[in-house]
Order: sequence, then C-alpha cells, then structure tokens
Amino acid sequence: MEITKELKWRVLNHLYLGYILSGAVITIFGAILPHLIEEEQLNYAVAGGLISILAIGNFCASIIYPLAKRHFSHRVVVVAITSLSPIVMLLLTIHPPVAFMYLLVFVLGITKGTVTIINNLAMNVATNSSTKYLNILHTTFAVGAFASPFIMAALLALGFPWRIIMYILCVSGAIFPLNYWTMDYRMLEEPQPSAANAGDHHADGCSTAKPEGTMPNPAADAAQGGDGSDAGCIEQGQPAGAPNLQALLTNRSFLIITFIMFMYVGFENTVNGWFVTYLKDTGVMTSALATAMVSVTWVMMMAGRVGTAQFFQNVNKLQIILVSALIDFVAIVLLVNTHTATMAAIIIAVLGLGMSAIYPTTVAAAGPIIEGSTMGLSLLTGISAIGGILVPQIIGILADHVGIAGAMVTVVLTVGIMLTLSILAVLRDRRGLMG
Repeated sequence: MEITKELKWRVLNHLYLGYILSGAVITIFGAILPHLIEEEQLNYAVAGGLISILAIGNFCASIIYPLAKRHFSHRVVVVAITSLSPIVMLLLTIHPPVAFMYLLVFVLGITKGTVTIINNLAMNVATNSSTKYLNILHTTFAVGAFASPFIMAALLALGFPWRIIMYILCVSGAIFPLNYWTMDYRMLEEPQPSAANAGDHHADGCSTAKPEGTMPNPAADAAQGGDGSDAGCIEQGQPAGAPNLQALLTNRSFLIITFIMFMYVGFENTVNGWFVTYLKDTGVMTSALATAMVSVTWVMMMAGRVGTAQFFQNVNKLQIILVSALIDFVAIVLLVNTHTATMAAIIIAVLGLGMSAIYPTTVAAAGPIIEGSTMGLSLLTGISAIGGILVPQIIGILADHVGIAGAMVTVVLTVGIMLTLSILAVLRDRRGLMG
C-alpha cells in the first residue's frame, strides 16, 4: 500500500507516545527497587534476580511476539500484552510474595520488549528505515526514562510515599493499550512492494542494506535494558554471501565486538537496576537524590547520542567506542571511591555521557562483519543480552556476602574488560584485521 505523509505521521505519533510510556514504566523499576528491598525484606541476591528477570522477559518478547503473530493480528497482540502493564504496576504495590513478584517483573519485561518490536518494525516500514526518524524514536524513550525517575524524586522529596508514582504510572499505563488500539496497522498487515519495484526493500518492509545504526532484529533491544537502540524489523532471509554461523564464531573481530557488547549491556543494566540501591544503601545520597540520578544519566545519554550523531559521523567507530569505554572506566572507578553526593552526581553525569555512544556505535561497527545477516545480528545481540542478565545477578549474590559497596567491584571489572577489548579492537583495526 502507498504510505502517504498523513498516514506516516499518524503512525509516528502513536510510536512516539508508546516509547515515552515504555521509557517511563521500565526505568522506574530501578528506582523502586530499594523500597521493595526494604519493605519486603529482600536480600540482594533476590533483588539482583528481579533485575535479571526483567531483562529475560524483555528478551523473550522476541520469541513470544512472532509466535503470537502467527495466530493474531499485530493490533491484537500488542494491545493484549500492553494491557498487562498497568495491572503489573498495581500488583507490585500490594506486597506480593517473591515468586509472584518475579512473575510480575517478567511480564513487565515482555511488555517492554513487545513495544520495542512493534515500534521499530512500524518505524522501519513507515519511514523506509530512516536513520533520522529512528534516532528521534529512541530519543522519545529517553524522554520517558528521564521523566518518571525525576517525578518520583520530586515526590519523595516532598514526602510522598514511593507508591504514589506507581499509581500515577498505573493511570498512564492505561493509555498504553488505547494508544496501540487506535494505531493504523495497514502498512504492516498488507503486503509491501517487492524488491523488484522497491529497490532492496523486502515485502515486510525490511531492508537488506541498512543505514548504520539501524540493523534489523527485534531481539536487539533486549540487550540494552534501557532505550532499545538499533532494534528493528524482522528480516526475511539474509543477503547472498553473508557469513554463516561457523564463520562468525571463528571470526576474532566478531567475537571481540560481541563481547564488548556483552560487557556493556551488563554494565548498563547494572546502572539502571542497582545504582539507586547502591547510592542509598551506602549513604552517599538520600533516596530522592539517588532516584534523580537515574534522570541525570538519561539526560546525558540523550545529549551524548545527539552529539555523536551530529559531530562524529566521520570518526572511526572503534575509536569512539574506545574513548567512551575509557571515560566510563575512569568514572566508575571514581564513583565507587566517592563518598560525597556532589562529586557522585558529577561523576554519574560523566558516566552517562560515556555510555551514550557505545551500544549504537558497536552495532554499527559490526555491520561490515555480519554483512546484513539477520542471524549475525541475532547472535551479536543474543550473546550480549546474556551479559545484561548475568552481571546484575552476580552483583546481587556478592552483595549478600560482601555488601553492596564491595559487590560493585564487579562493575569495575566489567567495564575494565570492555575497555581492554576496545583497545584490542583498535589495535587490530590499525593492522587491517577488523572487518
């Protein structure tokens, strides 16, 4: 079907609103975690498991969504799953048993992953995989991710209980299914132009030759745990000459980039899930101020991504990753040795700036290696997603034995390994061995 300008903007407005709500709902979990730990008397291992189960649910959405789509329309699948979001948020406020809490957080992860899939799929089809519009889309996620912790911090400072923000999100979450129910899905449900008359665009709206940073695969967002950069449409097949599984697993350049992603995603999920608890429990900040730091991180990530896209388009991608990793390593070492709120706030701002470019730039750097292969990107994001699941859980287990401050050495090691791999990638690139 023909995608008119009016139809495109009708769809885009729904996608933007959906991502603002998704950012608001998902990032608030790390902010409420210390309150759950305190009220429900959870140990750190259980709390780490909750962070990990959120990432697992997010990742499982890339399996559940295609299976459900075989039997139902996009509209039915998305509305049914997003309808669970306000229910989950409400149930988390009524002292659920731990096993049920795990189930609730798992469902919350599935909801987030579902929104990621439909948003990136629809955006790719509506805009012909425009890098500009995809960047705008992921910025709207960051708007929600900034807003909800900021509002919660303000309410906590005014003396309101943490549940008040959850009730607000329950009401806001009710807009989720309504937003996706009223969206126009014709461009997704009806056949798109074939490659014969639409260049290299497939019938499902996926391009075999993507612009940098817009690699297609709904599982990609599961690897980030925050903004969903670079997750996209579901590609049919792969380009001729793309590397097979054995070639990828024996390609040192691919493995280096993959494990940079592994370490980064584990690091980012730790920041989103553990930092409010760490800052509060170590006495560095009050609960309200620690919650506000989540918003600071996202603001700096937004600024960093816009700046990278605007000013560093022609800079070597591996060098961008190296500099970013170095900034984050220095910042995380300083943070775990800082005991004043002012210095911690400054370091966290720098940390967010350093984090901003790593995920999308790493995916872009992998492009010449995977050559448009859906399997290659799935392998890249799937392995990195495991980092997002394992690292927060390891921190939780260690925290029960050595305390949350001692457990943060795991984050230092994670970022240190990421930095080491980044150095190795740059050295190999200088010898002409990357790519």
